[in-house]
Amino acid sequence: MRSAYEAFNSVFTERHLKALFAEKLQNRASVGLDWVTVGAFRERLDSEVDLIVRKCQAGTYHFTHYRELLISKGPNKLPRCISIPTVRDKLVLLALNEVLKRVYGLDIVTQTPQIVISQIQKEIENNIFDSYVKYDISSFYASVDHDKLLSMLHRRIRKKQVLSLIIGAITTATVAPNGPSAKAPRGRGLPEGLTISNSLANLYLMDMDRKYQNAPASTFRYWRYVDDILVLTSAAVRLHIKENIGLDLKALGLSAAEGKTTDGPLEAGFDYLGYYIKGSCFSVRQNSIVKLERSIEDIFRHYKLSRPGNIEYLQWRVNLRVTGFILDNSKMGWVFFYSQINDTKCLYHLDWFISKLAERYNVRSAKFKRFSRAYMEIRNAWHTTTYIPNLDTISIDEKRKIVQDVYGQNTENLDNDAVERCFRRIMARELKNIQKDVQPFS
Repeated sequence: MRSAYEAFNSVFTERHLKALFAEKLQNRASVGLDWVTVGAFRERLDSEVDLIVRKCQAGTYHFTHYRELLISKGPNKLPRCISIPTVRDKLVLLALNEVLKRVYGLDIVTQTPQIVISQIQKEIENNIFDSYVKYDISSFYASVDHDKLLSMLHRRIRKKQVLSLIIGAITTATVAPNGPSAKAPRGRGLPEGLTISNSLANLYLMDMDRKYQNAPASTFRYWRYVDDILVLTSAAVRLHIKENIGLDLKALGLSAAEGKTTDGPLEAGFDYLGYYIKGSCFSVRQNSIVKLERSIEDIFRHYKLSRPGNIEYLQWRVNLRVTGFILDNSKMGWVFFYSQINDTKCLYHLDWFISKLAERYNVRSAKFKRFSRAYMEIRNAWHTTTYIPNLDTISIDEKRKIVQDVYGQNTENLDNDAVERCFRRIMARELKNIQKDVQPFS
């Protein structure tokens, strides 16, 4: 870990900001309230980066209001409000998040759900604990107290420019595209959708996490994934631990979501991070299976209405849902997410479900992959499998063929860089749909 002074001076340079843009931003399509696209920003990258460096180093950088994006959470629930920054602000936030990670290290990095579930499995297999306590923090991001957060930040960060950027990022208002242009600064909470929000949320609960993670392992084991807390313990101390966690959350201005804090014996079963856990059995939560079935049927329905006869389009999109894929050295997809299950009946059910859709939509000749095979490849032959597409290794000619033959976009006049950008945009859309299959967990 490094000091905030060292981290800021090494990250907020023209060279580093341009590298960040090339690595993480240049293929992203979303725009903020200034409606400047990534392509337009790329054309004036030199002047934009120069402006960022000058203003951030002087402590005078100001964020543009974030664009509001409302995502439905289902009937009778308020939508989730996502804040979309401008491309320029996204680049600043990426750099600022890198500064935070260099200062705090792994303490503010969220572990993947698969790692968390794997750790829980091992603890249950040890047969030390017979009970659980599960907390779901109510409106976690919206409840973060700015004064408390800044007090925590001041322990490690004294550089004014870094603190100024953090304060600016979390207080900037989020407004609807067609709403009033003036809105009061945010006085509490973290905007969802910002690169730094997860890091700051983890920092906010860092002391509490350490308290419970450093307790004697024979007493209980504690995990937190964003706003979902799970404790494995014994029946004798279960209620005591439940009460203590509630008091610690209250001291931070947080509370448990109504009806979502539960406790009981492991054999009674409970949901956690989309998994259904009952004793030593780990399966998929039923509504997650239903959600995936609906998204797969939507692909068949779209094929029939918009792409009839284009079997390659249907096969490609369904198979992406089945196997997932690798992009930028990251594993994407439903089976990757649920790779820790040991109850595989749902996988064979999903294979059957696709075969029935193939009959219903009269595409029996299509070659669909199988969830059960993808799961076995991930578990037993991960380093040698070719069953799951690795999009990092396919050639530009193969990408051109996918863009043109599968998605029907003419690439005749596109050079290789343009094809790559087009392919990335397409896969970004597919990834958004795949991510919807496993989120939210609560």
